[in-house]
Amino acid sequence: MSAEDKAPSDRVAEVRVAHSQWWNALMAGDQTALDTLLPDDFFYYNPYGASSTKAEIMKNLKSGLVKYDSIKDKAPLIRLHAQTAIVTGRVVIDFQSGGQPIHLPANYTAVYGWTAPYWRLLAYQATQCAL
Repeated sequence: MSAEDKAPSDRVAEVRVAHSQWWNALMAGDQTALDTLLPDDFFYYNPYGASSTKAEIMKNLKSGLVKYDSIKDKAPLIRLHAQTAIVTGRVVIDFQSGGQPIHLPANYTAVYGWTAPYWRLLAYQATQCAL
């Protein structure tokens, strides 16, 4: 069944689950979940102007270079466009990079695409914002 064959409310619920899985996988450093959720060509643009590939994210989590302590997503807005979902929101992330604690309030855009049998996170970009 394609994503478009489902009711919009069902598709939004599925995207909401996938989006929660993204945050949960980062928190847990769950390589298996991230491997399923992210396509090999996934690209992440961080609030500091740098970008990372799926492979780099996985490597940084596995090595312990990056460790997430807390992720608080503030009421994400999910918009559907055929087999694509755009999620925008505000998040506060507390993490460690190279052992240094970082507190990051950010606005973000996450783009999901339907790849049967689930939604995958295709791209993510965050911009640091004031508290």
